Amino acid sequence: MDPSDAWKLGAVATLITLIVVVFFTFFSVRLRKADPGGNAGTVQKRNILIGLDGNVSTSKFTLWLWLVLLAPGTAYLLVVSAVGRGTTLADIGLDPLRPAYLVLLGVPAAAAVAAQGIAATKATRGTRQRPPDRRGNVIRDDFGAVDLNDLQYIAFNVALLLFVGMSIVANSALPNLPDTLVGLTSVSAAGFVAGRAATSNPPTIVAVTAVDDGGVHRVTIRGTFLYGPRPLIESEPVPASLVSVGGVQVTEVDWVSDSLILVIVQQAPALGAAVNVTTVYGATATANVA
Repeated sequence: MDPSDAWKLGAVATLITLIVVVFFTFFSVRLRKADPGGNAGTVQKRNILIGLDGNVSTSKFTLWLWLVLLAPGTAYLLVVSAVGRGTTLADIGLDPLRPAYLVLLGVPAAAAVAAQGIAATKATRGTRQRPPDRRGNVIRDDFGAVDLNDLQYIAFNVALLLFVGMSIVANSALPNLPDTLVGLTSVSAAGFVAGRAATSNPPTIVAVTAVDDGGVHRVTIRGTFLYGPRPLIESEPVPASLVSVGGVQVTEVDWVSDSLILVIVQQAPALGAAVNVTTVYGATATANVA
């Protein structure tokens, strides 16, 4: 077969493979959660790039990028090898097996599994509060700030992706991978997982004081990660932000910041009375009036 015809068939195979990958990526899976009352519950649409927190998963997105490159790229090379004259698997870099490419797919896959496991564990233990307004993305954390570990992980993988992609286009063969870049992607993956494991923000109350201000009973609560009401996207159900003193829910609450809450109670709380704060993300911290 004429080399130009082989190239055309390879391009068709690449396009078909890419369409299949993209279709199954964004083909929504309907997840139905039953509520305690036995009703059908709500229906949510998700795709394979969405993590447990409802944001685009950095680790899944990285693995998906390699899939989008290598699946169509390999299809192209296989077709060219099959119909081209005198072209062997060795000529296109598919024989013998190259362990570096197994690392490229294995490391993001392992990072994705580890990150999902860490997220699930932290959610169960209440050591990680996740906002329902979903401001995170592949390089930003749950609260919208750029995460250096995520940025580094994505950057090194994109650099290697560009090298592999351009080499396939220019030489019609899988290239030999630079050990330095492969090592950097692996180290950045380890840093990414370590960052996920180290990050936690459980609500904590460090001090509770009560004063009588001319017959007005004021209670000051100080702590960390005491997330209060804030603007959220529409249609998202949000757990109520609650404060109770001595077992009584307080209605007059001034959520000054994530570390300071001022409340007014009807009766002066007794020394040692329990104070509970439930954040806007559903986590609870408990302390006693000192």
